[in-house]
Amino acid sequence: MAVRRTIFAKGTQPSRDRTLNVLIQDVRKLSTTIDSRLPSIMKGAADIVLRHTLPHVPRRTGALAASGKAEAVPGKNGGWAALVSFGGSSNPVTATVNAPAGVVEYAVFVHEGYGPGARVPAKFLELGGLSARREVEEYILTNLRKIKV
Repeated sequence: MAVRRTIFAKGTQPSRDRTLNVLIQDVRKLSTTIDSRLPSIMKGAADIVLRHTLPHVPRRTGALAASGKAEAVPGKNGGWAALVSFGGSSNPVTATVNAPAGVVEYAVFVHEGYGPGARVPAKFLELGGLSARREVEEYILTNLRKIKV
């Protein structure tokens, strides 16, 4: 059994405190870098989900599909989340018989299959999210791996 011993010139051996401080600084830099990149990574992930969702959106008038929106939003417990939405006050569906002016829940009516002009639930967000899952995972991992300290 061989014993290895590293010999340092007097005063050149790095102290444990110094090494630990450098490690802590690197972790802080990495955390800051990740925090600054997360909004764009989450926006890219939301774009992928929206692209996969749009083929599943019913197109009776096209207004619902045209209202689709992908964005990165602050998470509930910090961090960032990818959000895909349809209708709503920031991207309202054009008024029709089934979606009178001011009704922002039209996307929910179509998605869940209830309300005015109800048909079979479309579940377009679930279908798009499920079909995008692997691509989103790979996209996020690839972009996180690109981050250097």
